[in-house]
Amino acid sequence: MGSSTQTSTEQQHSVTQPWAPAVPGLQQAVTDATSLYSKGIGTGVWSGPRVAQLGDDALTGLQSIRDQAAADNAGALGTSYLQGVLGANGSVSYNGPSLNADGLSSGTMGALSNLSGVKGVDLSGLKSLSTSLADPNSGVNRTASDFMSGARDITTIPQLDQLFAKSQAPSSAETNLSGIAAGDSLDPTKNAIFQNLVKTSSDNALQAQKEAFAASGRYGSGAFAGAATKAVNDTQSQLYASQYNTEAQRQLAANSQIDAARQAASQLGLGITSAKSGVESTNNQQRLAGAGVAQAQTAQQAGVLGQILGGDQFNSNLDYQKAVQALGTYRQGTSDAMSNEQNRVSTALQSQGQGLQAAGMLPSLDALRYTPAQQQLAVGSVLQGQDQSNIDAAMQAYQEQQDMPWSNLNRYAGLMGGMAGLGGTTDSTGRTQTRTSQSLGSTLIGGLSSGLGLLGMTGAFGPVGAAAGGIGGMSGASSAGGYLTPYLRSAASSIFGR
Repeated sequence: MGSSTQTSTEQQHSVTQPWAPAVPGLQQAVTDATSLYSKGIGTGVWSGPRVAQLGDDALTGLQSIRDQAAADNAGALGTSYLQGVLGANGSVSYNGPSLNADGLSSGTMGALSNLSGVKGVDLSGLKSLSTSLADPNSGVNRTASDFMSGARDITTIPQLDQLFAKSQAPSSAETNLSGIAAGDSLDPTKNAIFQNLVKTSSDNALQAQKEAFAASGRYGSGAFAGAATKAVNDTQSQLYASQYNTEAQRQLAANSQIDAARQAASQLGLGITSAKSGVESTNNQQRLAGAGVAQAQTAQQAGVLGQILGGDQFNSNLDYQKAVQALGTYRQGTSDAMSNEQNRVSTALQSQGQGLQAAGMLPSLDALRYTPAQQQLAVGSVLQGQDQSNIDAAMQAYQEQQDMPWSNLNRYAGLMGGMAGLGGTTDSTGRTQTRTSQSLGSTLIGGLSSGLGLLGMTGAFGPVGAAAGGIGGMSGASSAGGYLTPYLRSAASSIFGR
């Protein structure tokens, strides 16, 4: 049962003890789990019904539908009824007048044959007149065409256009006086001749002052300088004022001459335009006159044509009236015969349609026989659903009772496991192990203590595993194994005698 292994290794051992106040709780959790497992708590299987059975209403409804389906003969009744309707009315056929491919009866064809005796209208005069009207070389057509196309228009329009262009060109007065009219000569400083005059006049005024003051013996005095300056300024002011007024008058005169020239050009252009309009109006009137000639010629020829056509129609009117009268008589007889036959066919079809409509209602009436059974079956389905809900509720309550002890233990074990990690002590010692001897029980306990925390936290062992996982949940799988190892070893000693 055991094995012995000789080793020589140096190992460091560490033993972690859980927090002392949590030890009794952990022991109680293991004891309760062992007790629940040993007693088979949570392993019960529901022994009651799991599926609700069909009730009396559902069974009665299904049986009624089965009986109705077995006795169903609506198809045979409908077929027999349709055969009776068709036999009573017979087949529907058309017995009226027969028509050819053009939709005409034999009587209508006879009436149409009378039209062969109707004299046709003589169109020779019409054709001759049409040829004459279409001849472009006839005198009337050629004259009208010349007037309408403008070949005979008055041709003075180009000359009038040239004359108008010349009348609107700038006049000599506008060309020569435009600078003066724009005020180019108002600035006397830009006139070299006037500037020479100003200089000469200023020099003369200054010389006169010099001579006057020299005669009085005051030449070169302070009074001489003031008088000389004033004399020159007065002379220049008079000259500039006079020159500006003169140029302003010339500007006004130039503008008046330019405006007069433009007014004359406008009057001339208006006269030329009126003359051009008169020519165009005359040409248009001539074109309209040409069109009037053409229309009058056409109207005259159309009048002749109407006379020819009236004579031809008079010749053929008598035979045509006879043919139309015969055709109307035969048409009326054919229409009456066809109307009577259509009424007969319509009555027969209406009778058959009513029979077919009645036969078409048979499936709906036959389906009504199943309505009571279907309603009873629906009531049974509702009751069966309620029974199934009651069974499901009972199974759920039973399962909750089975799980409750394990759920309580799982919560308690989780609380103790959390408390175990809040404190505790760790003892570390060094020793040399020279011989390792294990029994089968020790090997099993060691593996169990290492895997209990890992597998228990996954729920692999049901409520028991969940409780074990809850105990070691605070410190991981290895901590859970460390806490439980002393108690598992004690249990193993009692089982395997060590």
